[in-house]
Amino acid sequence: MAISQKISKFLSNPQNFTYLILGIYFLIITGLIFKSGIVLGLDVIFILFFFAALFIGRWTIFLKDWFPFLLMFFAYEAMRGIADNLAKSVHIWEMIRVDHFLFGQLPTAFLQTNLWEEGSLFWYDITSFFFYLSHFWFVFLVGFIIWLEKRGYFKAFSWSFLILCGFGFITYLLFPAMPPWMASSYGYIEEVKRLLLEVGKGLNLGAFLTVFYAWIGPNEVAAMPSLHMAWSWFASLFLIHIFGKRLLPIFIIPLGLGFSLVYFAEHYVIDLIVGIFYAFFAFFIGKSFFREASLTRDLKQL
Repeated sequence: MAISQKISKFLSNPQNFTYLILGIYFLIITGLIFKSGIVLGLDVIFILFFFAALFIGRWTIFLKDWFPFLLMFFAYEAMRGIADNLAKSVHIWEMIRVDHFLFGQLPTAFLQTNLWEEGSLFWYDITSFFFYLSHFWFVFLVGFIIWLEKRGYFKAFSWSFLILCGFGFITYLLFPAMPPWMASSYGYIEEVKRLLLEVGKGLNLGAFLTVFYAWIGPNEVAAMPSLHMAWSWFASLFLIHIFGKRLLPIFIIPLGLGFSLVYFAEHYVIDLIVGIFYAFFAFFIGKSFFREASLTRDLKQL
């Protein structure tokens, strides 16, 4: 079959054509972001999802399915921003000792000593930066894909994700933990830099476009567990469970993110391990919704 015939056959399917347009839409948005040096806040990303749903004529269903989830998620985000104010003490040494026990040294210090060169950016610095940025979109893009293709699973995905966030928040309250870059700034460990800021500055990226997050302060002592890793691992587990093992290579995203978190001094390795445990826990909770989900019509059947 000629290439032109294959293209015509592909585009003759309304669903394929819709996804092609959505792909072009998100590529254009991504290009504009990098050209302007702006990083989108999660609230802005959800607005883009809404416009995508509006374009394909599913905006009312989008609001019905996503509004309760987003309301709960942003309530969690607001609480997370004040969790560090409620902490009476911050844990410092536990994570340091575990990483030393596992590796004989701090992996962050080892990576920065052998890879980081002041004033220069190498391919692994840039790649790590973009893996780090996946934290802001990957889990929610997975949710959007599930909503488009397998709407019946979206309830299981969204509510088990909120459970994951809730357990993370409780842990932050009970066990506020100092990240490596902060521990270094206070002299508890050898010198390591917060390379996220260094690389972002070198790439001329870092302006944060947001509405909601302008009113929320970050929680600087939320290292344990790493919800960066937990979110990404959780999303990958759901993708593979729903769409099959052919998507196993998607785990390159959480693995790349994990490398960047340690290299950039945002987390200890033990933070990532506990984050993965939390992800599995939330995923197995989510599976309890699957029987109900399988009885729900997919969005494309409406």
